[in-house]
Amino acid sequence: MVVTNLNKMASQIVALAPKTNLKQMCVKTINSCLNDLEKNGLELTAAILLLPSLFKEDSATLFVIDQPRQPL
Repeated sequence: MVVTNLNKMASQIVALAPKTNLKQMCVKTINSCLNDLEKNGLELTAAILLLPSLFKEDSATLFVIDQPRQPL
């Protein structure tokens, strides 16, 4: 139910998110999709990644992007 409702708001979340490198990367990836199913899935993922920025939270404390994985 949460994912269904978030999916309905995904495009608005992406549109309202502040302009950051993360948003630019997400929008570029979404726009490169050729089919609608993949585009919708990526838009939902982008909305999840960008949601903290709408509340002025530092997303760097939640997840790491584009950094090599540390060996265990």
